[in-house]
Amino acid sequence: MSTLQKFISAVIIILVLTVGYLFVHKNKATAPTESKVTPLTNPASFAGVYKGKLPCADCEGIDMTLTINPDGTYESQMTYLGKSTKPFVEKGKWGSWDNRDVKKTDGQTVKGTGVALNPDTDTVSVYLRINENELKQLDKDYNEIDSPFNQTLTKKAAQ
Repeated sequence: MSTLQKFISAVIIILVLTVGYLFVHKNKATAPTESKVTPLTNPASFAGVYKGKLPCADCEGIDMTLTINPDGTYESQMTYLGKSTKPFVEKGKWGSWDNRDVKKTDGQTVKGTGVALNPDTDTVSVYLRINENELKQLDKDYNEIDSPFNQTLTKKAAQ
């Protein structure tokens, strides 16, 4: 094979790879995304600091403080009891949802209102509003978690 043939083959391979890359990434960028969040009329009503001790598979529990800000951002601090004294801090965006089917552990389905942390990602965390001061952790499919342990965060009074 001559040097010219090698050069032309290399250019063709580069062009094919470039076109393939652009096609794949263009389609990913323009693919519609379905948000699981339906905005509430008053999402700021979720704003506040919620605290609770959640279950942990390989530790004594997780002390969690969740701060929901009215601007659509949140910060959670999770301390894994018996593992670390330093909290794991996560920050991101949150969205609220309303009138969504929530499957309860007894098999019944109810309509619920709640909040989703990082709602349009694979790492969404979902909480059902039990009342004005309590959020109950759900699984990522918006179902109650079948567990005898506490799944509830309680809103702390403003200081």
